[in-house]
Order: sequence, then C-alpha cells, then structure tokens
Amino acid sequence: MGMDLFDQRSALDLQRDREFGLIFENFICSGIWKCKNPALTLKYKVLCIMTQNQYSEDLAHIRSMMERSSRFLSLSGWAGIIPGMLALAGLAAATWCIRQAKATGSYDGNASQDHPLVMQLAAIALIVLALSIFASWYTCMRKARLEKQSTWTPAIRNMLLHFAIPLMAGAIIVGWIYQKEQWQMLSPVLLSFYGLALVLVSQFTLRSVFWLGILEIALSIPAGITGWDLPVLALGFGFAHIVYGIMMLPLNPTSTPLSTSPKGD
Repeated sequence: MGMDLFDQRSALDLQRDREFGLIFENFICSGIWKCKNPALTLKYKVLCIMTQNQYSEDLAHIRSMMERSSRFLSLSGWAGIIPGMLALAGLAAATWCIRQAKATGSYDGNASQDHPLVMQLAAIALIVLALSIFASWYTCMRKARLEKQSTWTPAIRNMLLHFAIPLMAGAIIVGWIYQKEQWQMLSPVLLSFYGLALVLVSQFTLRSVFWLGILEIALSIPAGITGWDLPVLALGFGFAHIVYGIMMLPLNPTSTPLSTSPKGD
C-alpha cells in the first residue's frame, strides 16, 4: 500500500515536471501567447503574466532607486514659496529705504560705497539671503525625512557644489561692482548667475528647475534697463519662485511648511 502511494506521488511529480518543462519550452521558443500546446492551461498563463508583472515592478523599483541615488527628488514647494515671499519683503523694504533717502535729500540717484543707503540695502540683501537659504534647506530636509530618505547623499553634495560655484563667481563680480560703483550692473549679474546656478543644479534634482534657471537668465536682460531693476528683481526672485513653489505643492501636498504630520510637505 505504501509503495503504491509512493508510485502515485512520483507519477504525479513527473507529470507536473513534464508540464512545466513543456510550458518553459513553448514560452521560450514561440512565446506564451503563440503556444498551441494544450498543457499550457489558463492557470499557467496567469502564472506567467504574474511573473512578468513582478519583473516589471522590480525593474521600476530598481530604476527609482537608481534615480534617487543620483538625484535629490525631495524638493519641497515651500522651498520656492518662502524665499519668494522673503524676496518681495526685502525688495519692499529696499524701496522704502530709497524713497526715504530721496525724501531727505541724501540720495539723488548716485551713491558712493560708504553711503548709508548702500549699507542699508546690503544689510537687507544679506538678511534675505540668509533666511532664504535656511528656509529652503529646512523645508527640503524635512520633506526628505518624512519620505524616509537620507538627508546627506552624493546627489545632495553634488547639488550643493554645482549650486555654489556660480554663486561664488557671481559674488566676485558683485564685489567688483561695489568697488567700481557700477550699480546698474547689479541686477543683471544677480539674476544671470543665479539662473546659471539653477541650470547647473537641475541635473541633480527635478528637471523643472532647469526652466526656472532659464527664466532667471532671460530676466537679466531687461533688468539692465534703468528703472526696471527693482520690478524685474521682484519678478525673478519673488513671483517666479512663488509660482514655481505653488506648482510643486500638488506633487508634495502639505498644510503648512512647519507641520509635523507625515501627510505633509
């Protein structure tokens, strides 16, 4: 009796192996959907389809992991909105300082290096720059933590390096402008070098950053026209960032930039 059961089980195993062998042979030679062998029943078709889908999902997962290792994708929409609002506030303060200086007669359109108005505008610019850098870094790092992503990767290091080089070059030109008192060149230089930094950094983050950089470079042309400097700066550093950040929010929805809920950002 025991031997009969063993023989029956062995026969079933051999039959199952033979069926799978036929399935594999037909799949390789003529394709699963062209196979005419009756051994290829519906359940085996479903099995092969599930296997193919699993391979596709695995490839998509591997592709996603490779992209995340080479790009910083946790770019928060608030990293554009907050700096844009800060830029508009800084430009409003700068406009107020210029009007006050004109009202008191201490500024007639020309200012030396040590003019109080120049010192005030430089202080406003540095404060806005520092707050914008902090806000952008904080919101992006917070989004990366919520997504359980590393906050210090080769992609982030490359992004910071390629972002810093054009800005440092622009800072050198700004120093030359300050030394020569060529204030009409200030706005075009700021916009063009900042736009160049965005173009370079776009290869390590979202590709849409590239077009924001192109817009900033294009705005540097009208920024050199007398009387257009502050409005164009408001458009480039203010409204462009706010609009771009709002467009980013549907990709990473959040209620507020300071919320701690995992649903945020």
